[in-house]
Amino acid sequence: VTLWDAERQEALCSISVGPASRLEGEDAWEALPQPIALQSGKEYRMTLRCRAGMPDRWCDSKAEASQLAAQSWASLCRFEGGVCQNRSGFPTRVDGELRRPGIVNFKALLQPSTQPSLTVVSRENLAVSLAQAAVKEVQANGGSKQEVEARL
Repeated sequence: VTLWDAERQEALCSISVGPASRLEGEDAWEALPQPIALQSGKEYRMTLRCRAGMPDRWCDSKAEASQLAAQSWASLCRFEGGVCQNRSGFPTRVDGELRRPGIVNFKALLQPSTQPSLTVVSRENLAVSLAQAAVKEVQANGGSKQEVEARL
């Protein structure tokens, strides 16, 4: 199984998955030796090298958009359809929209966002939070009870 950067048309990583791989249900899995960080909005392609007589089922079906939304991580990635190459190298041939779903699967580790997030709070909760922060600041600087009262 190979993961490709579509823009640069180069392999980012490749790993062998076969009869000795760990099974989960009917799917065989292998963990990458090192995590790969992917960028949102960028196109990647995954390929599977097929050989005559291999035990994996060949999936030549077509998915419905509603199936993909219900049975995949639609919030994490978008499946556009199958790609292939009849020799080794970057898969340049596009086989059709939503064709061959699930022939290659992946797992992902999600990291917390480094972007700030907004939290909706009531006026009362905001006032309490600000008052608590003011008290902590005055107390951390050795301030008196009168100084706390003056800040509020």
